[in-house]
Parts: sequence; structure tokens; C-alpha cells
Amino acid sequence: MSILQLTPAKTSGLSRATDRPDGMSPETSVQLLDFRSGERLPQSQLKAVHTLHESFVRNLTSSLSIYLRSEVTGRLINVQPLTFGDFEDSLPVPTCSFRLRVNPYESYALVEMNQSLVAPVLDCVLGGTGKLKVNLDRAISDIEENMLEGLFGMVAHELTQAWKPFAPISFVLDTPIASSLLSGRTARGEAAIAVAIELALGDSTGRVNLAIPSSPLKLHFLGHERQPSPQRFESRETRLSIAQRVFEGLLVDVEFGLLGSTIRLRDFLGLRAGGVIDLGIACDGTASVLINGTPKFRGEVVHDGHKLEVAIKNELPASRRSDPMSPPG
Repeated sequence: MSILQLTPAKTSGLSRATDRPDGMSPETSVQLLDFRSGERLPQSQLKAVHTLHESFVRNLTSSLSIYLRSEVTGRLINVQPLTFGDFEDSLPVPTCSFRLRVNPYESYALVEMNQSLVAPVLDCVLGGTGKLKVNLDRAISDIEENMLEGLFGMVAHELTQAWKPFAPISFVLDTPIASSLLSGRTARGEAAIAVAIELALGDSTGRVNLAIPSSPLKLHFLGHERQPSPQRFESRETRLSIAQRVFEGLLVDVEFGLLGSTIRLRDFLGLRAGGVIDLGIACDGTASVLINGTPKFRGEVVHDGHKLEVAIKNELPASRRSDPMSPPG
């Protein structure tokens, strides 16, 4: 989706006023604003992706040298934001490409290798030296696709290893792509990170291009950048002082009662006015003091004129605090 955004054009000298009713000058230019640009990674995160793929290229060339039994060198050319449609349009035709599944997301990455590298790679796979200089001007066959699966599978493996320390993203080799790279599985307008790599095998040089969906990468970058707030280390005295101030304002329920016996539910349901409950303890003026419903102290009932008060004698043992029906004495 696009809208029009008006931007004044750069002109030399003073601009001449116009009599247009809309207030636009003749020098006003029109640019398209693409809302999909919000899905792209900012420049600071692109730098991190660039550094990550530099390590990927080093590990990939080392693995390919062992796999092909021939020296493979390479360098990272650039990392830039593109849409999948722009990426597809920038590739040569014909070309050799595979689709990579991006787990655990329901999305796909694309990897493409220039035709100038296909013949030397196939030569190495068949036991040659890789010095065969033939630039294929046709699409690869089914047999050649099977022979190249090992190389593209290695690309997926090294890509997963490169991202492993940063994010739990894995790349799995999916299927070769015969004609259109997207084939309906990926929208042309979806934002992607395009990675261009130059590889040299023997006397042949060519590019390997990657297009990785930026949406899952952006999610992991956001989570990676949310660092916990720094802890403040305070003295024990300071913590106790803060806790005391907080506790002083708290409200608690204080009550006392004669806690002792239990009663069967059928006896309780059969109680009528005038019934008597045996508490099982002697009413000697001793009561339990409850804080928020939990017995905490043992107290004594005293008379102060027309008032009844409870004088706290001692703290209840921990064993009796857990049993509110235990007798206070």
C-alpha cells in the first residue's frame, strides 16, 4: 500500500510565489511512501547482520573446501534490505536456486548460485579439480539438482550455525526452484535481507545470493535489545529501613479467640439455638491472637473497667501456627 508524500524539491536561489489555490509550487516533487518499509531492519541492526555474515562466509568457504576437495575462497560483498520481488528481479536468468525453510517460522529464505559456479562445482562433485570453465546458459537438470543438494545443504547448515549464538533460528534445505523463485510461497512485497557473497573456485568466480525474511530477524533483534535494568546494590541497613517504612503503612486484621477442638459437620448442621459446643479446653482466660487469620501469639484476657483486652504473653511455636485448631495452652 502506498500514499503520496509531498516533498519540496531542492532549488537554487529563492523560489517564486505562485497563484495556485493549493499552495504547491511548480518545483514541488512527489515521492511514494511505502508502508512496508516499517518491516525492514534499521541501519544499526543491519551492521550487526553484516558482521554475523562475515563469520558465515569464513566458515562456509572452509567447509566447502573440504567438501569439494578444492580451495574455495570468498568475501561478503554487501548486506542490504530488499523485497523478495526486487531480489528476484536482480538475479540473472537462468540461474540455480533453492528454497530454505526458516524454522520455527512459517517462512522461507532463498539462496541462489550464479551459473558461472555451477559447472566447476559439478566437476568437483564428480571427482574433478574444479578448473572446468563452462558458463551454463541453460537451467540445470534434475540430476544436477540432486548433485548440488549437498552444497546447498551445507549453506543452510552454516547459516544456522552463524545465527545460533544470537537467535534460535534454523535453516533447512527445502526444494530447488525451477522457474520463478517465489512460486506463490512468498509474497513479492515481503521485506527481506539480501546477502551477496562472492566465491572463487579454481579459476571461476561467481556470486551466491541469499534473501532472508526480515520479520523473524526483527523479532529477535527486539528481544535481544531489551536488556534488564541494572541492579542497584544497597546496604542491608538501607533495605531494612525501606522495608520498615513500607511495613509501617500496612493494615492487618488482629483478632483473638479460644481455639481448640474440632466438630463433626453433622453435629454442626444439627446445632439449634441454645446448643453448646465443647471447645475441649479449660476457659482459663488464655486466648490465641490471630494476625490475618493465622495464630501468632498467646495472650491473656484481662479486664479494664468495662472493656476486655488481651495482653500478649509470648509468641506461639511455629508448629502451632500452622494448625489454627491447636489449643493455645
